[in-house]
Amino acid sequence: MSQLPTSQSPTQQPVGIHRILIVEDDYRLADWLAEILEHEGYTVDVVGNGKDAVDYAKAALYDAVICDVMLPRIDGEEVYQQVSREQPYLGDKFLFITGEANIRAGLAEFAGRSGNLLLSKPFDLVDLVEALDELAQR
Repeated sequence: MSQLPTSQSPTQQPVGIHRILIVEDDYRLADWLAEILEHEGYTVDVVGNGKDAVDYAKAALYDAVICDVMLPRIDGEEVYQQVSREQPYLGDKFLFITGEANIRAGLAEFAGRSGNLLLSKPFDLVDLVEALDELAQR
């Protein structure tokens, strides 16, 4: 595991979206997301499993979390629950991503209950940008 990020200032809450945690075990997709978002000026950290996501979210202040639902070690729903307990300001700043088959299994209902957004893979850049814009409005 790489070194955990350091917190900006534990007393400040983020305004807008500048720093994003990507939680995705498909490294090609994670790299694509990171490359695009960094090109757009965001600061991005990438982790490949749910446990690392929780650790990173505790160590640094993020403005949003892009999180796969089906993850090794801890699934996306548990990541959301743990992170939103530790960092309540992130409770409505999750963008869940998942395969279309998983949406049929009730994950859309989970995203709705949590008040967060859900994108079905594959998604395009326009959908990603629109979702991040919506998160920034919260």
